[in-house]
Amino acid sequence: MTDPEAIKADIEQARAELAQTADALAAKLDVKAQAERKAQEARSRAAEAYESAKASAPVPVQKAVAKVEQVGRPVAAKAAEDKGRTALIVLGVLAAALITRRLTRRADVDVETARPSRHSTSGLGSAKLRQWPAKRTLSPPPPRRLTRR
Repeated sequence: MTDPEAIKADIEQARAELAQTADALAAKLDVKAQAERKAQEARSRAAEAYESAKASAPVPVQKAVAKVEQVGRPVAAKAAEDKGRTALIVLGVLAAALITRRLTRRADVDVETARPSRHSTSGLGSAKLRQWPAKRTLSPPPPRRLTRR
């Protein structure tokens, strides 16, 4: 038969293989690590594509890109330092843009025709709006004035 040393060596080898299998399963189940790895791969692919496009661009474009990079580095560094503040600023700008767009598109009455505009909130359904003859104008309606209440 076999000696005890050979049996111990087999047991140690089986333990090592089992540990490797457990580590591989844990790595497959770690969604956060997989997402980080894929994000890093995407960043590296994007950086390679950027460098390749920059290298193949005409000389004036390369100079312009270099100037933009030079100007943008301090801004990017500052944004990277304070990610929370940067996120709030970006969200604020987006919210202001959406609110501004919403306010400028919502005219209750078309001044030229004295009829509800297509963005009206007056409660008329689309069936009532379809009854009115369509009048096309070349100029947009004047912007609404915002008043404080």
